[in-house]
Amino acid sequence: MLKVHIMTISEWIKKFNLEGIEGLKEKGGRGAKPKLSVSEEEAFRKSVLELQEKKIGGRIKGEDVLQLMKEKFSIECTMKSVYNALHRVNLVWISGRSKHPKADVEAQESFKKTSKK
Repeated sequence: MLKVHIMTISEWIKKFNLEGIEGLKEKGGRGAKPKLSVSEEEAFRKSVLELQEKKIGGRIKGEDVLQLMKEKFSIECTMKSVYNALHRVNLVWISGRSKHPKADVEAQESFKKTSKK
């Protein structure tokens, strides 16, 4: 009738008997905690932007940020955690293919105009 497993109902009964109605309420604190504290997030954001500025040609990769987190913030984590941290500090981007620093953009555009399709 409730469309839940019998064990779920048993857990509800145990919680109700121990804590009353308060025991049935959802409690916070579940799930994995962010790897960076709120106070570290701004420093992390600045460090990632600085890393990108120093990169010659192209964009930094997740592996670069993972290494940054390990060296500068002493955080060992997975790539998923890296991308979650980037998302929390609004540094998620999708970019096209990177450009080589010595590329001749004018020659490329000229080639595109004169080449046969």
